[in-house]
Amino acid sequence: MSIVNLPAPQPFDTNPELGCVSTRWTKWTKSFEYFIDATGVNNDSRKKAILLCSAGPQVQEIFTTLTVASE
Repeated sequence: MSIVNLPAPQPFDTNPELGCVSTRWTKWTKSFEYFIDATGVNNDSRKKAILLCSAGPQVQEIFTTLTVASE
């Protein structure tokens, strides 16, 4: 259970005109990791849901197109 009430990171903007998407994503995910650590969330499923909600609709749309390769 969360003991700290912090605002989630701002949604991630995938617009390449804002600079290198990869570099910005790395910075955004580091900020998200700090947020998760501060809020005390430990459940992986909940972390994923919070990440997708925080990242915003652009990232959610990308996520829904990803597939996992069969082993």
